[in-house]
Amino acid sequence: MALESDLARYYNGRVVDFSGYELDLTYSTGFQKMVWRVVRKIPYGKTLTYREVAEALGMPKAARAVGNALNENPTPILIPCHRVVGSRDIGGFRGGSALKKRLLKLEGVL
Repeated sequence: MALESDLARYYNGRVVDFSGYELDLTYSTGFQKMVWRVVRKIPYGKTLTYREVAEALGMPKAARAVGNALNENPTPILIPCHRVVGSRDIGGFRGGSALKKRLLKLEGVL
C-alpha cells in the first residue's frame, strides 16, 4: 500500500525517494545490478549521461552496455532509468521517448 501511495504522490509532482524499496534482482546479471544500483542513487530532478553512469562503474567505455542494462529495467520508476540521458539528446527509454520526456518534465529537468 505504501508503494501505491508513493507512486500517486510522485505522479502528482511530489518528490518521492524510492530507494528504500527492496527489489528482487536475483534474475538479473551482475552488470545489470551494478548499473541499477548507480541509477537508483540519481536524485529526483537530476540526470546523468550513459557515459557518467559507466564512469561511476569504473568502465568509461561501457556507455552502450549501460543503455542495454537500462532497457532491461523491470521497474522504471523504482530504478529511475529515465534520469539517464544521452550526451546530445534524452536517449532511449523502454516506455518511449514521450513518456521519458513527461517524467523529466515532471521532475523539472526539462
